[in-house]
Amino acid sequence: MTFFDEKGNEEFRSYAEILVSAKKVLTGFRNAGVQPKDKIIFQLKDNQDFVTAFWACQLGGFIPVPLTVAPTYKKINNDVKKLSNAWVMLDHPRIISDAALKPDLDSLNSMFDDWKAETVSINDLIENEEATEIHNCDKNDVAILLLTSGSTGMPKAVQQPHINLIRRSAGTSIFNKHHKDDVSFNWMPLDHVGGFVMFTLRDTFNLCHHMVAPTNYVLEEPLRWLDIMSKHKVSVTWAPNFAYGLVNDRIKTLKTDGDWDLSNLRFILNAGEAIVAKTARLFMSNLLKYKIQPTAMKPCWGMSETCSGVTFNHDFLLENTSDEDPYVVVGEPIPGFEIRITDSKGNPVENGETGNLEVRGTTVTIGYFNNDKVNKESYTDDGWFRTGDLGILNGRSLIIAGRKKDEIIINGVNYNNAEIELVVDEIEEVETSFTAVCAFRENNTNTDKIALFFNPKNPDNESLKSLIGKIKEKVIQSIGINLDVIVPVEKEQIPKTGIGKIQRAKLKDQLLAGEFDTEIKKVDLLLQNNKTLPNWFFQKSSW
Repeated sequence: MTFFDEKGNEEFRSYAEILVSAKKVLTGFRNAGVQPKDKIIFQLKDNQDFVTAFWACQLGGFIPVPLTVAPTYKKINNDVKKLSNAWVMLDHPRIISDAALKPDLDSLNSMFDDWKAETVSINDLIENEEATEIHNCDKNDVAILLLTSGSTGMPKAVQQPHINLIRRSAGTSIFNKHHKDDVSFNWMPLDHVGGFVMFTLRDTFNLCHHMVAPTNYVLEEPLRWLDIMSKHKVSVTWAPNFAYGLVNDRIKTLKTDGDWDLSNLRFILNAGEAIVAKTARLFMSNLLKYKIQPTAMKPCWGMSETCSGVTFNHDFLLENTSDEDPYVVVGEPIPGFEIRITDSKGNPVENGETGNLEVRGTTVTIGYFNNDKVNKESYTDDGWFRTGDLGILNGRSLIIAGRKKDEIIINGVNYNNAEIELVVDEIEEVETSFTAVCAFRENNTNTDKIALFFNPKNPDNESLKSLIGKIKEKVIQSIGINLDVIVPVEKEQIPKTGIGKIQRAKLKDQLLAGEFDTEIKKVDLLLQNNKTLPNWFFQKSSW
């Protein structure tokens, strides 16, 4: 494996060397009193530390629980809330961090009355002799807990046993022809199922060269993604839709062509959020001159509950797709996995009809930890898992038509969040990948309204006033709907998951809680809306 640090420095470590380090950490865990089936919450910034700690857990029979490291522990934020809630839900497990982060985690007892978490430092644990005894696990033992949803409330913990992780790695390798000679590059966070289970574990299964970089290293300069793939002759990589948009935007600013050679790049997985055909097509068009294989783009679908990606489209081409395609085909399932589309009564629908996506097979979770109510709701009587996604079957191929909870219905007409967001993102003055649309309902009203959140490149009043007018006009022309509330925000105000997926539900909750009242007031004043006193009222006068 090759690990990049925040400055782009590289360190190669063989799988054998990682095993030695993991055995040392295992000894440290045991000395700290950790027992088989104990849960360990991960708060690890460094990717090498994360990988080492994960394998130490597997060797000892412990259950890792990866969680995003908070931007700060000095005040309560969404990541701190999620950590606190997970610690309570999992019955107060130990936390592993690095030495620098440990004091911040220990200080949380001043924020939470019942916080008495024991935090161990991987820097201390690794200063031990290698363990000689390895835990003998059962294939059906839980290997990892993947926390999903509930960032501001109690999260759900997806249980995935060893056999599911192995079958997913084997199934996707067979279906996609992954092998030991691949050079694979991931820059998504390892606390996300896509970064670790989908890529790191699969590559370890195949014993290929796996490369991983900190997410921020690429976000700071998206073209570093291309630099690394060209330099190291990368054959396999991935990212969610927003990342392809970032590269497209940067390429547009280049005064001269780059010198990348992407001829080895045969597999670019596109997953993790709604896939926009226009964005993926432009990415491929931009890179054809750098010898990228025309068949490289692979739209995919999966979730934590399925051990990440389990359907793949091998036929995405510029020739058979269009910028106007409302949805992107995400392909056929891997061996051992089944999909079906049902109506509201649970009956399978005809090919081409939209319905509820249900799945079953060798990678589907055995259930959520200690959550009988949700488990009962999540499975049908005949054993299919309800994904919460809307899907369409085209032969054996799956099309994702959105999520039920993301649907916007105004006056009986359905609208797609991603379509509206794309229309706004295409406006030059809007910062790409920081646009979100959600439906909300005010008290004592009978219908939903639509709120748009976006980050303007130029926030001065005159520019903002002009931009808001342009946004409203374009959305009406393109979608045929009026935006009820428009909220210009800073980038930091758009909540995202570790892989950059915007959390619309969280924005909706914040909106209803009044957290954006200041921004809305500013827009009302700019536009002289009827519900706001005119700007002159607030100016000083002589009376």
